[in-house]
Amino acid sequence: MTEGEKNTATSLPSLESLVGESEALAAKGRFRGCHEHSIDSKGRVSIPSSFRSVLQSSGVLELVVTNYICDGARCLEAYPLPVWESLELKISKLSSFDPRLKSLENYYFSRAASCPVDKAGRILIPANLRNYSGLQSQISFTAGISGFRIWDTRVWEHVFREAETRLLENPDLFSGLDLTSDRHR
Repeated sequence: MTEGEKNTATSLPSLESLVGESEALAAKGRFRGCHEHSIDSKGRVSIPSSFRSVLQSSGVLELVVTNYICDGARCLEAYPLPVWESLELKISKLSSFDPRLKSLENYYFSRAASCPVDKAGRILIPANLRNYSGLQSQISFTAGISGFRIWDTRVWEHVFREAETRLLENPDLFSGLDLTSDRHR
């Protein structure tokens, strides 16, 4: 076993480092902001127009949506199909014997659902994912680097207030992040 294979077998990279960014998507635009929308009783919801513009400019017609936990709250995470496929490719190169990878597969990949964007700019979120994340009538879309999150609006408002409180209590909260480094560009 080479040194690189040993490192791969013993250390599982963070999910954020695995997702990376789709070159085509990054060149066309980024997801930005927070947007509220209504979800109907069947689970259909319109993708925010600015998010749709990013997808359309990249030729992406399908999202992959899965369950996620962020700041101790349940939500959904959505990725453009090419970004998700890049994640799958990176995961497939890791050791299948790593118990952390099995947990990632069991939690994150087992619930992943393909959600095509219809002509009206909507997706249908499967019932199991709506139930998991507690989506009711009002939902919030929040931007991420490579995709976005989908929250029940009441949950999102709580998570946002908690994050704001942490920042008010510690104004230097983000000072440890090296946001000026080239590796973040």
